[in-house]
Amino acid sequence: MIRLPEGIRSSLRRWGFYAALALGTFALTRVSLAIYALVFSGQSALSLLQGLTIGLVRDLPVAGLLALPWLMFESLPAKRWLSVARPVLLFVYVFSLLFVAVSEIVFWDEFSTRFNFIAVDYLVYTNEVIGNIRESYPVGWMLAGMAFAAVALTHYALSKLPERTSHRHGMGWVLSLMGILFCVFLILLSALGAPEISANSYVNELADNGWRSFVSAARQNRLDYRQFYATRSDSEVLARLKDLSGKREIFATSAAAVRPVNMAVGKPPNVVVIMMESMSAEYMAHFGNTQEITPNLDALAEKGLLFSRLYATGTRTVRGLEALSAALPPQPGMSIVRWPDLSNLNTLGGVLATHGW
Repeated sequence: MIRLPEGIRSSLRRWGFYAALALGTFALTRVSLAIYALVFSGQSALSLLQGLTIGLVRDLPVAGLLALPWLMFESLPAKRWLSVARPVLLFVYVFSLLFVAVSEIVFWDEFSTRFNFIAVDYLVYTNEVIGNIRESYPVGWMLAGMAFAAVALTHYALSKLPERTSHRHGMGWVLSLMGILFCVFLILLSALGAPEISANSYVNELADNGWRSFVSAARQNRLDYRQFYATRSDSEVLARLKDLSGKREIFATSAAAVRPVNMAVGKPPNVVVIMMESMSAEYMAHFGNTQEITPNLDALAEKGLLFSRLYATGTRTVRGLEALSAALPPQPGMSIVRWPDLSNLNTLGGVLATHGW
């Protein structure tokens, strides 16, 4: 039986301790999400048990990878600066675990899922997202609470750390062992794959890990449209479109088609499209508001042609731009507004321009 040098075994014990901190945080997060699903989503405890159990197993490689830098840190020869840096780094480590855990709970409250491409996409619009979060949650108190908890946990963890043994066999063994462990964890992560284990989406999400799901979403850059957007069957939608058109000769098909648009002959009018962030129809007097917030828009509504039942399908700013300019529904993945080298898109402005408007 091969016996590792005492210094390496000491580093591994400390690495396992740091991984256990991550595992504990993951477990508490998963239990919190499960309780939320039980209380607010009508799930049964028995149906969620599979996700809770498999999730614990899937947390192991993630916790090991998160704690892997500690293995190198604790393998360094004993120096005075290590004792100073350890509490600071441990506080950052614990605070990061708590911050992601709380973020997962907030995200679950909004979308009933782990981190996905929406979370990745929101990082691009930090000003808007942070402003919205600050309006919805007591961010200052939450950060203060997490900092206080991180300080307390750091103090407790330092008192419980396994005893450190000095290294007498050099760094070669440690670095080799780290490389082997890193490869093993990468293999385990790749083998785990997507956490689709059940027809119940709550079970699948509980079986996942927020750190893993965020990295996976960043790599894939896509979102399951039918899972996150309300849909009807194609036949029902097409039948409804024919009914709304009021004309029997209108032919609707599920295949995309480009049809010529007949414009009225005469002097082209001026067309002005106004797009406003977070502007609801309820602010206009025409729709019942009595505060006189939008006098100019109300004047246009009275003098011009008002579509009172016209809706853009966009769910966020960039999706609204797509909907208003190109009549596109919310697209999975990256918004076309941010696609590189985008050209020849069929938009309202392009159609009007071809007719000299």
